[in-house]
Amino acid sequence: MNSPIKQKISIIIVNYYGGKYINLLLNSIKKVVLEYDNIDIIIVNNFRAGFSIRSIKSLPDVILKVIKHYINHLFPKLFDSRIKPNYIFKVPKDLRCMIYDTSIHPVFWTKWMNIKGKGVSMSHTAGQAYGYSKISSDTELVILMDQDIALLNDNWLKSLTNPLKNEKVVLVGAVEDKINDYYDRPFVHDALMIFKNDFYKNFNLDNLFMATKNGDQGSLFTYLCKDNGMDYFVFKNSRENPMLLKNKDIGEIAIDEDKKIFFAHHHHASNFSIWEEFVNNPQKHLEK
Repeated sequence: MNSPIKQKISIIIVNYYGGKYINLLLNSIKKVVLEYDNIDIIIVNNFRAGFSIRSIKSLPDVILKVIKHYINHLFPKLFDSRIKPNYIFKVPKDLRCMIYDTSIHPVFWTKWMNIKGKGVSMSHTAGQAYGYSKISSDTELVILMDQDIALLNDNWLKSLTNPLKNEKVVLVGAVEDKINDYYDRPFVHDALMIFKNDFYKNFNLDNLFMATKNGDQGSLFTYLCKDNGMDYFVFKNSRENPMLLKNKDIGEIAIDEDKKIFFAHHHHASNFSIWEEFVNNPQKHLEK
């Protein structure tokens, strides 16, 4: 099969409370991915601190989960009690995914991966690092996707890869965090980013995915890019221009060169029914 995009691509998705959201993501990328024979999908089922607030139904249930979790880690050879809270999702027909299940607690995981930090963000970061360790050696482009995003038109892959034709551009993202009270440098947000593996694989893996004191997880992708004389590209998006999005309950979007929404990020902004309706009919939410 002759693919228009020749580079070997690995997509890494960390599923930390996924459920119905990751179903929408996988269905949104299926059509494009199946057109290619050079794309791998790696899904890491991350523990994410054990459970989400919305999954808690009773105190005994919480206690049982915690007990089972620590038994699993204290006596891994004797028990198989891995906890997968709200992980259930269905891989669409014909879509091949490499799925790695782990219930490693953020504290255990970050120590195991030698990544400094704590809490959910560091657990997510460690999940990305774990997924990255599973990519094939011939991978040229790596795409990081949060499980609560959706790709909303059939040109999303070409939109992401086109800026990388510029030799100096090594990183492309849907949205960017600007300088604010928390961050003193702008950086590409890792909800959706693609990078050239040949550039980044030479840096320390721990540093690549970890958060920094002046940036969230993924910020070092941007800092290493700029500090080494390279460049990055970010699409027009609702973070920089809130008027692009009519419905403020959606989260955030990015638009391609044809002014069509190609990316949306739920980002805990709405309930699932609103999000699903948006993913199925996104264009009506774009300001004319």
